[in-house]
Amino acid sequence: MYHSLFESLCMVSDPRIERKKIYPLDFLLLIVFLSTLSGNTSWYEIEDYAEEYEEELKSLYEMLTGHQLTHTMPSHDTLNRSISLLDVEAFEGAYKRWIEGFISATSGKHICIDGKTMRGVKKLSFDTQSHVVSAFSPQDMCSLAQLYIDRKTNEIPAIQQLLHLLDLNDAIGTQTAIAEQIIDKGGDYVLCVKANQSLSRQEIEAYFCPLFQKHILLDEQTELSHGRIETRRYESILNPLEIEASEVLTRWKGLRAIHKVVRKRRDKKSDKTSEEVAYYISSLTDLSSLKQAIRGHWA
Repeated sequence: MYHSLFESLCMVSDPRIERKKIYPLDFLLLIVFLSTLSGNTSWYEIEDYAEEYEEELKSLYEMLTGHQLTHTMPSHDTLNRSISLLDVEAFEGAYKRWIEGFISATSGKHICIDGKTMRGVKKLSFDTQSHVVSAFSPQDMCSLAQLYIDRKTNEIPAIQQLLHLLDLNDAIGTQTAIAEQIIDKGGDYVLCVKANQSLSRQEIEAYFCPLFQKHILLDEQTELSHGRIETRRYESILNPLEIEASEVLTRWKGLRAIHKVVRKRRDKKSDKTSEEVAYYISSLTDLSSLKQAIRGHWA
């Protein structure tokens, strides 16, 4: 069943003491959502937004619920305190129900999974950086799910938890266990092999040598975007294990292709150039789908 965003927010349980409730929780959530969507990031800014658009917010709430509000707008302390009491998992569940309403199952779509260090946020513990591992749909331009972790080394098990949350059919991450999990759930993967995975990377690099030149499929794309000329050269080898045995690559379940991608950028204004080389393994042999997945991951 499709739920509107507001209907999904209304499903979040209100943990506040009944006698201390002045503002309906769904009204507070509506204020926070619309204010955040407008670029406000602090409780003071959200309070200012609520006061500036008081009439519009109350009219919208009345249209959505049929209830008329007569109170003045909530203060930043009220907003902060009320939202801080919410159960994070319940709130994420409401968001997920809303997302599922307008995004079809992920069949035929690409999901980019990656971890980022969060700057300017409260640390999960005193001596660690906070990281967020998220699953992002480049087609729909939205986050499908996310998990917070306290160390970069915890990224792999976090990715595996994310995969359990998703209706899989495509993904980007890295590690043999993740590849196996994706295949077992009926999906396909395109995984970037990072420099710290030295054995796998060396094995893949060795395939793109003159000895195997006749097996390499070439394609090149050039785009002009944001004042930059970007050229991407794709080199792909299908079914590499049929060409040359590799004990390392056999560890990746469902592996059917390896890829070398060279991306060159030139800034039209400064004429500065840069080059980046990345290697991928995938269970896909459809090169058009592969290029779309890699392009979405880079973006």
